Amino acid sequence: MNNNTCKPLTTYQSEYFDFFRGLSAVLVLLSHICQIFWNKYFQDEMLNSIVNAISGIAVMVFFVLSGFLISTTIYRNLVKNNFKCFDSKRFIIDRLVRLYPPLLFTFILMCLIFFVSMQMGLEGARMTIEWNNLIGSMFFLQNFYSYIQIPLMNGPLWSLSWEFWYYMFALLFVLTIKKSWHYFFYLILLFVLAAYSLRGLEFFSGLVVWCSGSLAFFLYQLGWGSKKYHQTLTFIALSIGLGISYFFFTTDIQSNIFTGGKKYVAGLTFSLIVVWILIQKKDSSFIQKNILFRFFKRSSSYSYTLYIVHFPILYFIYLAFNMSGMTDVQLMFMSIISILFSVLFSAFFSRFLEAKEVLNSIKKFINRFPY
Repeated sequence: MNNNTCKPLTTYQSEYFDFFRGLSAVLVLLSHICQIFWNKYFQDEMLNSIVNAISGIAVMVFFVLSGFLISTTIYRNLVKNNFKCFDSKRFIIDRLVRLYPPLLFTFILMCLIFFVSMQMGLEGARMTIEWNNLIGSMFFLQNFYSYIQIPLMNGPLWSLSWEFWYYMFALLFVLTIKKSWHYFFYLILLFVLAAYSLRGLEFFSGLVVWCSGSLAFFLYQLGWGSKKYHQTLTFIALSIGLGISYFFFTTDIQSNIFTGGKKYVAGLTFSLIVVWILIQKKDSSFIQKNILFRFFKRSSSYSYTLYIVHFPILYFIYLAFNMSGMTDVQLMFMSIISILFSVLFSAFFSRFLEAKEVLNSIKKFINRFPY
């Protein structure tokens, strides 16, 4: 590995990463359209399991890409400091500035939707604000213990807490190596707290998937793919991964290692797809010129906003238009309109919540204060 530079992604590689990120966000949106608008059909166990699998795999794609990109950020941080130290404050600020603007906006949106729903007399099992869960989610504590659960109005927030604490695992690991071994005890404490949470095994299953993205980064930095046999080994590993994933998704057998192991195995397989993309020497391809590819690639610019705002919007639409009594044709029309609205809504507000210029301005403001 070259300790002096961080090997950048090519345009070809970067576009594929954006494509998968955008595609995953849209797949989660479509899955929830099915479960909310078309719930009368998704009482069927097989259909429901298929939709759950699609949204679950989409989240695993996010985890893999996150592991790769956060590892890139950490490595660049180390390179900038000549590997003598790690700027943990900069890392934390960068992560929080990236996470909080869309998240705070989502909380405001949820409260607004709840207020409007109450004024309209709309009632639904998920149309409620649990303040302990909402405040707990602001500190990424949801989805761990029974007293702070996932806000009912916004189920997709389950993965955000895990994502944040994966960042903290990575941070403490680096600090243990670069600064002081006393950070190792914080790392162990975090490990124990996660292990004894409500979904501890699933949390660590997701962490393994996240780390597989990190491993893909280090293989890339080490020059994996420079030898002919690298491609052969990667192809064999990817074929095995696809075969195992197919086995899990076509049988009722669950993994003894991974709780609900189907999506986690698929996530590990996706990390091999990432490695395969990274070792390709092409600069462009026919697929990248496809209109759908370009749409999903562009969707990556607002994928985070779309992921965390769409659920309360869809649920409000479902209640406001009394969709439980609609015909299939009406449901299809409303589904299309709701998809377009969710995408356009997210694309518009992401310009104020996710744009690099906005985030950099927030960082500059924060850095004016001593810390």
